[in-house]
Amino acid sequence: MGTGGSGETFGELLRRFRRAAGLTQEELAALTGLSVRTISGMEAGRTARPYRRSVRLLTEALGLAEHDSELLMFSARYGGALPDEARQAARPAQLPPDIAEFTGRVEQVSWLTDLLTRTDERPVRIGAITGAGGIGKSALAVHVAHLLSEQFPHGQLFAELQGASDEPVPAGEALARFLRHLGMADSAIPAGLAERAAEFRTRMAGLRMLVVLDDARDAAHVRPLLPGTASSAVLITSRGWLADLEGGKVLVLGSLGKAEARALFASVCGADRVAAEPEATDSLLGACGGLPLAIRIAAARLVSRPAWDISVLASRLGNELHRLEELQIGDLALRATFQISYATLAASPNASRPGQLTDAGRAFRLLGLWPGADIGLQAAAALLGIESAAASRVLDRLVDVHMLEAKAAQRYRFHDLIRAFAAERAAQDEPAESREAALKRILPWYLHTCDRALTALDVPSSYENDLLPVPPDAEPLAFTEYDTAAIWMDSERENIVTAVQLASRAGLDEICGQLADVTWRGFLRSPWDGWLRVLEIGIASAAAAGNASQQAWLHNHKGIALMFFGAYVEALGCFDDAMRLSKAVANTRCEAAVTGNMAIAYKELRRYDEAIATFEASMELDPDIMRRGRTLMNLGMIYVEVDRVPEAIRSMEQALALVNEAGDHWGDSLGRSLLADAYRRDGRHADAITAAELALEISQRNHDEYQQSAAWHALGQALAEIGQRERARSCLLNAHELADRLGVPEAKQIAAAIAELESATP
Repeated sequence: MGTGGSGETFGELLRRFRRAAGLTQEELAALTGLSVRTISGMEAGRTARPYRRSVRLLTEALGLAEHDSELLMFSARYGGALPDEARQAARPAQLPPDIAEFTGRVEQVSWLTDLLTRTDERPVRIGAITGAGGIGKSALAVHVAHLLSEQFPHGQLFAELQGASDEPVPAGEALARFLRHLGMADSAIPAGLAERAAEFRTRMAGLRMLVVLDDARDAAHVRPLLPGTASSAVLITSRGWLADLEGGKVLVLGSLGKAEARALFASVCGADRVAAEPEATDSLLGACGGLPLAIRIAAARLVSRPAWDISVLASRLGNELHRLEELQIGDLALRATFQISYATLAASPNASRPGQLTDAGRAFRLLGLWPGADIGLQAAAALLGIESAAASRVLDRLVDVHMLEAKAAQRYRFHDLIRAFAAERAAQDEPAESREAALKRILPWYLHTCDRALTALDVPSSYENDLLPVPPDAEPLAFTEYDTAAIWMDSERENIVTAVQLASRAGLDEICGQLADVTWRGFLRSPWDGWLRVLEIGIASAAAAGNASQQAWLHNHKGIALMFFGAYVEALGCFDDAMRLSKAVANTRCEAAVTGNMAIAYKELRRYDEAIATFEASMELDPDIMRRGRTLMNLGMIYVEVDRVPEAIRSMEQALALVNEAGDHWGDSLGRSLLADAYRRDGRHADAITAAELALEISQRNHDEYQQSAAWHALGQALAEIGQRERARSCLLNAHELADRLGVPEAKQIAAAIAELESATP
């Protein structure tokens, strides 16, 4: 076996070299590509490999120049330190600096730490962080990598892959950098991707090293960059889901919670400043939507403007149209972050059939026209002008790059700031005629779908004219089952308000008025103050369109809504307006309805004589069976209140016969609850319980919470009077829970009944 000329064997020199370098046999093996067995054999003298040839092999493997081979031999023979280049290659530390004010994400940090340090049989521990641009993926990855640096003593490799950009860093280029940092000479780096990946895995074998791959495009982008053995771990960030990354565990990063957002904001702009303006801070953070990048930018702007109160920036961020302009400072800009993801949408596959949407970018823009908190699949399909199946595919593409969130099955939503960006892109990139066509698809779609749902729910309509037609590429939903219609109406309540507001802002007054008039019927089965906004907007649009008859009906509906909330004097004002308008256009049907509603207001104000006279007048005006039935019902309520109970019972029994003849399920349920109360007052408790139980059955079948509350109330009071206290209490509590949630004045009456029951001696 050859020697270095001083009498030492090569094995002795190799051992001295390795010790001087501070390397184990395994580490030297990983750096050179030799096996541990070969190196062990060299040191033990069990190899015939020539001395100078072996040193040259080590020199090349460590990435040193050829003339350094003698230096390496000298270093080994005389105990000198390993050359700096080789020591750096042996222990790369490439992580970007940790963020000093990193805040929150405690659960996510714990999850990633556990995953990346777990000892199991997994070939490689791979953690992937996915989420929208600006959500803090890179900051979290770098923070965790720094926390784990001691767990990976052989170093950390870091690559910024720019996967969300138009020109991602090729995997082969990233591998060349890694191999160079692992000590391989440029001239020795293989040309092909597969060969580079194999060489990378060889050099990583046995090393405990953390590889951080930031901003990967997709799973295919990172597969060649993965080590092959379990000694190392990989942490990846991506705007894509990476669900097809074999062996990877994916962490979906969402917005910061309120406490975390406040802590991050305070860490940048100062805790004292935040404490001095808590309400303005809440407003500002609300505008940032829990997005860490937005919070950092806002805080940095305040740091650079010490004369500003937080309220100044909070006010500027309150204008959604200019919010993205405010969220930028220096080279940090939220719009630029979103633009990167938006640009990738152009790569979406084209539609397979003519006339379909051709790319996800256009879908993103058109969805930006919808200002609602969320949107259902079928509504989105109408907005886009495509079939539901095609819409599902294109929406999934947006979800894949975190430009849209899948809120639930077939329901989607934007983050507030991404929605602002989508609206901006729609205004700038989508032709005006395309935007108008999209609105003229989705608004009639809502109009007709709501009408069909409410018809399936047997909620009567007062609308008198034909509805505006819906385009053929926006087919409304059809409802064959009561429950399906009820579920849809409940899930779309907020969006109905959005549709009315959108029609008004777009100047589409005719459809706005129709939407308000048709959809307000949902109030009758689910009272809610949001319907007041619908009606007020509709009244303004009907006035702008010069439709006095529609104005009259909408004033009437608003008066009814106000009565539900106990505002009877204000309701009379609405009825006065409705009466004036209906008489001006000789709309006797509306006049009759308004007259009956005025009588109800008089009754609630205890102006009983006026109420009775007005009810009688309304029956003379309107021969409609259903409305006559409801008028008799209201007369019966007055008779109860003035202690004319036998007359009340006769009136209500006649009313029930009429509403049943008309198929009025809403009137049937309410009428039986009212009749139950009259029976109770007349001492007919068995009849009262039977009527109330039937009212409850009907209202539950109709998913009508207001009617359920009325039925529970009537049943509870009847049971209390015959001594069934526990059952009565349960019924009254059910009634109160519903009435309180709906915000109707009956909640106070029910609470009083509960208090009376509990205070009474058994």
